[in-house]
Amino acid sequence: MPTTIVGILVAIVVAFGVMFLGGMDPIGIFFGDPMSAALVFVGTIAATFASMAMSDSIGGLKAGVSTMIKSPKADLSGTIASIVEFADKARKEGVLALDKMIPEIEDEFLARGVQLVVDGTDPADTRDILELDVEAQMKQYLD
Repeated sequence: MPTTIVGILVAIVVAFGVMFLGGMDPIGIFFGDPMSAALVFVGTIAATFASMAMSDSIGGLKAGVSTMIKSPKADLSGTIASIVEFADKARKEGVLALDKMIPEIEDEFLARGVQLVVDGTDPADTRDILELDVEAQMKQYLD
């Protein structure tokens, strides 16, 4: 069954269910009522399901729940500090000096990017390779 039909049917059922359980009180339906929150939450999910393929909808739902439950917090300030350190070293000693630092890099993605730069890969190719890595990781994460 196409996801669009499922999404639309779920949205209609929830809307009428909320109105019926809420006694058709327009103030209660739209302001501060738990059933209103259910309508918004489930209606949003139903609209999302209605707008895309079933496999994409379920994959996105799995990824969202998984991210909320077990998402590690990224240390962005540490990563930025490392990148600044790499830039300073490359500017002062040359790009090849970064080769010694690669084994110390904990972030595999960053290490791969630095390795590509040290190897003399064209910047456009480096970007393409790293973007393909991100896409592959996303595909693996969603499956």
